[in-house]
Amino acid sequence: MEREQQSFWEKFVAIDRRILYALIFVIVGVVVLRPLGLPIIVSADTQEYYDTIEAIPAGGVIWLDAGYGPGSIGELGPMMEATIRHALRNNVRVVMAAMWEQGGRMAETAWLNVAPDFPDKEYGVDIVN
Repeated sequence: MEREQQSFWEKFVAIDRRILYALIFVIVGVVVLRPLGLPIIVSADTQEYYDTIEAIPAGGVIWLDAGYGPGSIGELGPMMEATIRHALRNNVRVVMAAMWEQGGRMAETAWLNVAPDFPDKEYGVDIVN
């Protein structure tokens, strides 16, 4: 009599859920306690972007385009916030605008996330949307 072979997925689905959760917990715990130590490489474009903002004199103005929507906020929102922080830290004023339907709201969200870090900066003077 031939014994039927179970596929990998059938075996996997049959494993007790608690064992899988324990395995995930152990793997995540090991990575948190002992990170892989992968190098962070700054690309030439990123360095040029940073250097450009650094070169703006105090009191200067930058124009940021918030031309993105809620579907892109996970990727573009942190970049917008980092740019705002960098500019305000260097006393560079920020003008935000958008030619995109939800862009104004995205710019406002970025400012509201950054504002608590800069209590001395005033909306309408140091930053405007």
